[in-house]
Amino acid sequence: MAAKPLSQGWFDWIIHRFVGWRAGLPVPSSSYTVQTVKIPLAGDDNIQLVADLYQPTHGKPPSGTILIQCPYGRGLPLSLNLRIWACYGYNVLLVSTRSTFGSSGALDPARTDSIDGPRVVEWMRAQPWYTGTFATLGPSYLGFTQWALLNADPPLEDMVAAIISVGPQDFSELLWGTGALWLPLVDWAQSMAQQRYGSMLGMLWASMTGGGGDRLMSVKKSLPFVEGARAELGDRASWLYELINRSDTASDPHYHPMKQGGALEKTKVPILLVSGWYDICTMQTMAAYQRLQERNCTVALTRKYLAKRTMGDIRPSPVRINITGTNEWRWLPVYPPPTSSLELFLDPKGALSWTQLVTPEKTQFTFDPHSPTPSIGGPFLMDGGSVDDSVLAKRPDVLSFTSPPLTDDIEVLGTPSIVLLHSSDTPHVDLFVRLSEVAAGGRTSRNLCEVYKRLDPGRAHTPGAPIKVELALSDCAHRFKKGTQIRVVVAGGCFPLYSFNLGSGEPQGTGTTVRSAVHGVHCGGGRRVEACVTRGVKTDTYDDAFHVSSVVSYYSIIYSLPL
Repeated sequence: MAAKPLSQGWFDWIIHRFVGWRAGLPVPSSSYTVQTVKIPLAGDDNIQLVADLYQPTHGKPPSGTILIQCPYGRGLPLSLNLRIWACYGYNVLLVSTRSTFGSSGALDPARTDSIDGPRVVEWMRAQPWYTGTFATLGPSYLGFTQWALLNADPPLEDMVAAIISVGPQDFSELLWGTGALWLPLVDWAQSMAQQRYGSMLGMLWASMTGGGGDRLMSVKKSLPFVEGARAELGDRASWLYELINRSDTASDPHYHPMKQGGALEKTKVPILLVSGWYDICTMQTMAAYQRLQERNCTVALTRKYLAKRTMGDIRPSPVRINITGTNEWRWLPVYPPPTSSLELFLDPKGALSWTQLVTPEKTQFTFDPHSPTPSIGGPFLMDGGSVDDSVLAKRPDVLSFTSPPLTDDIEVLGTPSIVLLHSSDTPHVDLFVRLSEVAAGGRTSRNLCEVYKRLDPGRAHTPGAPIKVELALSDCAHRFKKGTQIRVVVAGGCFPLYSFNLGSGEPQGTGTTVRSAVHGVHCGGGRRVEACVTRGVKTDTYDDAFHVSSVVSYYSIIYSLPL
């Protein structure tokens, strides 16, 4: 069926003009056509992927081709973005991944993209409209599909740029990297089961209005867990039950297709990484940037790569970060910038001190899996981020350590870390550590960064005997202003962000026996191990090589950085 030009109504014109104005671009030069196409995957007669092809109609050769692979449908809000790219002269191919929105095949998230992506490119190369080179873009799962293309063997020589927003290169690390299961996976599975509602907006609306939140909380608390998930989702999420029952991502071949980190070792494609301090993939994005920077790759993006325009770089430095606490944006040549260490010590009475106690003391709390310590803010898919978390410090199953009011401003840029002498009465325990800022006056506090870790139950363990535990928190860039206080909280759970430890050693998916655990933190006595170490900056040497923001706006960031 021939593509028919779509007229650009007044609403479309206003949106396109506004976005172009925000990006400092001229008035869009073209209208566009859109048609639905089917992509047969070479070597597999039973699989066809459905896609929408957007093409500019200004009579000039297209500036390039943009490829997007997506499991969330081809309607709003994504289609609005693509129409804008077409209005600026690009071909755009939006492909629905397997078993989503008309595409055939079985849904098996993150396990088929590495074989499907290169075959989509093979089909695209044979089309008369193909421009000879392509770029990719997109957030979240759309970012993972880009890493899969970057990891293709042999490399895709006509792939010339990538914009990856909050996208993991290793899906297995996202799911089980802490040792506990990342529970937003259940919400995602429920959302994917709502495809009958026709679009991403419809899926989200059905999830929010269908009582799914309360039901899914019950699912996450259910014992055995996998049976609770099956009772809610039935035969619509068989892939989920596999993931719940397989926690060994290191040796289980089931997870091999989810590991696309090989791209960091071989790709030469210029890449722009976009993330936020509270995003679910911040740590993976930071690791990706660090490795690409070590390899002297171009971890940035300008217009010249896809459109072949020789206008020079449009960014003053490779990295741009947001300093929370001041909402200041900074361009930096490299991340993290040179810093000096700031060391604070935990006091069993709840202080965070500049000096260490001479006499050793222990403080403790009890984690109860029947009433797990709640998740308050942090890296959720939705409803997370920076919040007032002062209620967390008041819980009996949490230890809180707070510094005196600061006499000077202190900036923390990079990866804070903590070293604990930790004990427990069972080897089956988790640790949650968070860095927060207490506002001047002490009435509220806001979370900055955190880490979650299921301790190895096979470690040498004697009940009550302290063991040294070193943990790196997620990155942050924050200025503690004079009068504020630094707070560290330590807990044994963070539910429902992560599955709680049963305490019995039974498997997460099938276990039914739960036991409480007593945690101890040993302080003082000349042991320089119970410190919280931050990375402070006292100079004007700042970092910049990829874009990190406290709140990511996908639309504004993408369109302010044209290809």
